[in-house]
Amino acid sequence: MFSPAPCSQLPKIFNCISSNCSKVYSRFSASTSSFLERRGGSPSAYDRVLATQFGSYAAKLVEIEQYGVTVALVNNHVISNRLEDIAGKTRNIPEGCELLTVAKRMGISLG
Repeated sequence: MFSPAPCSQLPKIFNCISSNCSKVYSRFSASTSSFLERRGGSPSAYDRVLATQFGSYAAKLVEIEQYGVTVALVNNHVISNRLEDIAGKTRNIPEGCELLTVAKRMGISLG
């Protein structure tokens, strides 16, 4: 896990982020709007804290010039995943999953 960047490094991080801003922003806004579209409503306190953790971790990745990755929460730790390892892959929900059973009973369409 990364430690937070010292304040003296912030200008360097912001310059690096702003130079890649259009790529970063377009990906971020697409995933953010998709998230809000699926979940609906305003973000909760948990959502805001998680977004801050993701943003901090992503900024650290930009600082060390590690591109082509995405951030995720795994076992309560923020990690990075190479896009090559996850893009285009499907993760199925096990058929016996209780939440899946409840969703089907409620008439929720899962595609």
